[in-house]
Amino acid sequence: MYDEAIHALIDQQAGKITEAVAVRAGITNWPSRLVAWKNWLTDRVEAIDEKSEPGSVFGTAGGSVAEVKLRAGTTFAPRDIYVTTSSTDPRSLGGRVSEDAALLEGTLSISETSQVQARVFNGDVWSGLVKEWFFIE
Repeated sequence: MYDEAIHALIDQQAGKITEAVAVRAGITNWPSRLVAWKNWLTDRVEAIDEKSEPGSVFGTAGGSVAEVKLRAGTTFAPRDIYVTTSSTDPRSLGGRVSEDAALLEGTLSISETSQVQARVFNGDVWSGLVKEWFFIE
């Protein structure tokens, strides 16, 4: 989540609660509480992001193709990307690589309409799941 989205969500909830309701509940410093809440949540999201493995990125955003390109990491620090075309998660229960998953080497050729699902695996840390539909004309 972006900081702006977090702040907008808090503002939306604060608009429903209103300062008058907060005062009736015994909260006299409602505006400063909102600021503290925003700061705490954005700091928390940043800490979680620092601990997470960045995910893979599709070279194209789905659609009609015969070859799917994904990338993760950098030229100097590439990451292993595991993919499936069976609409299943590349990570199985327990954090192991799924039997349906394949380590992506280069590009992925598809011969039929498929939902490609991918995760980056770095040691014992998985990225979030990305998935996209690709169609063959």
